[in-house]
Amino acid sequence: MFGLDHTIYHYLSSHPASELLLNSGAILNKLGKGDALAFLCLLLIIFGYFQGNKVTVKNGAGGILVLILSSVVQILKILIGRARPQMNLGEMHFIGINFFKDGFDSFPSGHATASFALAAFFSKRYPKAKIPCYTVAFAISLIGRVYLRHHYFTDIIAGGLLGFLIGSLTEKKLKSWIEEEKAVEPEKENPQTKIEFPKQTNLEKLGLFIVLLFSSIVLFIGLDSTALWDRDETEYAQAVIEMNQKNEWLIPTLEGEPFLEKPIFLYWAAKLSVQFFGKNEFGFRFPCALFGILTCLATYFLGKALFGNLAGLYAGLICSSSFLFVGGARLLMTDPFLIFFTTLSLLFFVYSFKKSAYCKTFLILSYSAMGFAVLSKGPFALFPFIIFLIFEWYCLENKSPLNFFLKKKLPHLLLLIIPITIAFPWFAYSFASQKSAATNFFVADNLLRFLKGSEGHTGSYLYYIPVLLLGLFPWSFFLASSVFKEWKDRIQFKTKMKPEIFLLSVWCGLLFIFFSICAHKLPHYLLPAFPAFSCLLAKMFAEEKESFQFFKIPTFLTIALAGCLFLAPLALYMVRPEYASLKLILPFLFLFISLKAGFILLSKNQFKLFFSMICLDSLIVFIMVTLFSLPWVDQHRVMKPMGLALKKFAPPNSKIFGYHVSEPSLFIYGERRFPKIEKESLNELLGKPIPTYVITQESRLKEIAPSIPYFILDRKQGFAENGGEMSLVLVSNKI
Repeated sequence: MFGLDHTIYHYLSSHPASELLLNSGAILNKLGKGDALAFLCLLLIIFGYFQGNKVTVKNGAGGILVLILSSVVQILKILIGRARPQMNLGEMHFIGINFFKDGFDSFPSGHATASFALAAFFSKRYPKAKIPCYTVAFAISLIGRVYLRHHYFTDIIAGGLLGFLIGSLTEKKLKSWIEEEKAVEPEKENPQTKIEFPKQTNLEKLGLFIVLLFSSIVLFIGLDSTALWDRDETEYAQAVIEMNQKNEWLIPTLEGEPFLEKPIFLYWAAKLSVQFFGKNEFGFRFPCALFGILTCLATYFLGKALFGNLAGLYAGLICSSSFLFVGGARLLMTDPFLIFFTTLSLLFFVYSFKKSAYCKTFLILSYSAMGFAVLSKGPFALFPFIIFLIFEWYCLENKSPLNFFLKKKLPHLLLLIIPITIAFPWFAYSFASQKSAATNFFVADNLLRFLKGSEGHTGSYLYYIPVLLLGLFPWSFFLASSVFKEWKDRIQFKTKMKPEIFLLSVWCGLLFIFFSICAHKLPHYLLPAFPAFSCLLAKMFAEEKESFQFFKIPTFLTIALAGCLFLAPLALYMVRPEYASLKLILPFLFLFISLKAGFILLSKNQFKLFFSMICLDSLIVFIMVTLFSLPWVDQHRVMKPMGLALKKFAPPNSKIFGYHVSEPSLFIYGERRFPKIEKESLNELLGKPIPTYVITQESRLKEIAPSIPYFILDRKQGFAENGGEMSLVLVSNKI
């Protein structure tokens, strides 16, 4: 058998590779990874959830269990220690138990094990898909692993057999659980086809005030407690500074060059803010915080329209107390504007279902908000259009293609003229005046980011699961309870998903799936889904019909995660005490203790007090982090102090250079731009006959040791966002 390995490997090595097979193998390798296969199972669960099919959901869950069990192959890899083909050590090179050496984990193939395990499981669950399942598994193993010489043939044979056994045995064990049928109660209510609007009460004014006050405190307090962060914040801020210097309103520039990485709305808002508040951190960040508050208010009205006044209050508070939302709305980025306008578009779309003479007006307003969202982020912001069409199809009784097109699709296609009309003039002008930069925006900043990713911002297909877990904290585990509760009710009463739940679920699900597939990944990409997540959570809390037992598990998990957030800075303090302090630890210690106290309220079925305590805990934590933790972190950052030193020591007309160092924050706080030098030597720079100032890393200065006399004017040790730990110095050839 091992002789077959030698024959196949020798044949592949001695014949030219096929470009088609190489490209196909690269794609198959990505598909055969555990995270990609788990994501496919997750899609099956999501599909079953929307379909209301319990068997489909259990099949997806069973697939994930199969993948978990398949990870046993990693133990075999360690115990056997076979060299991979790329090591060129021969097919019979085994080193035995190996924990540390790379390249000695060839037998058995993990890709083959996982793909054949899923193929065996799903071919039994879906017999008609047997041939496609095994075809894909063989393609992953033979083309992705053997042809690309990641494995020997016997590696995939062993992995395939192991995977087949795992998948078959797991399906046999789970079959009775998957196919079990429980007696259900007769249907108690019919699914609605229109959203019913609850009557208004006096709680509306009070709820609106509470959300406004809470979100204002969270987003405005200590907004200037840290310097602008490199590079997104500082690049946008520098572009705004240059626009103000030139009195430019249409084409932002960065270091004098057209900067069309993002559309224009951010620059308009920041430009006006800086003119009013001044060129400082608060002035740059104010519009983002303001639009964050407006988003919380829009979420309040959205929850109120869908589920009642109390749910509206809860939705606004949940949104304004979620960790990732608060963090994103306190930074100079495009996302706060995108989130607000897309949430506003969703809100007006919901209002359009109200039986009144203003239905068409609200639809026009919905698509108008969509147009400003496009001016904030680009063509991606048209995604509500797709969700609206899906929702219209769901609510339509006669779902024939012609009826759907005439009654629903055609009107929405015509309404698309509105956002295009709003956004087109600026895009047309930017393309006409700066064709190269505008083309780069559509191709590199949109299409290529989706297909390939850029700047190292890539990740697993499961990337947004931990993002959602931490970003929606302290509400993330309750979201799972909310989804489970809605699912349980539908299964119990055999009803369709209510339209309002369907609309929010599609909104969240489509964004989650889209960004999971997208190659370029950043945590804040998921933020447009947070208002919808907040409304789903608010419905569960507002109903107050569940028992302590129902909330006990998510509350316990929330407390456990709070404990981990407390232990993380504590561990950092023990390992690197210079980069941690009690100011980092105390906010999360407080959160951990207060959540445990809230658990007592929950055990007494005091749901409103329990909810209020979580909100209050979050508010106090945000205040502590903003006023104590972040300023402590900021004092260890090197760029702002070095920029201020440059402003202090370097006269206006002096020569300034960044020697292998350049960040926009140096330009902003030093109040001047200067070139980054990498080819000239320090001797050449410091040897100029005029006063010259150079910013560089101290380690590089010591390594080069210039022969020209120089003076160190300032030194700052700490870290930079894009350079890690470093010590910067400002040197000059003149005192």
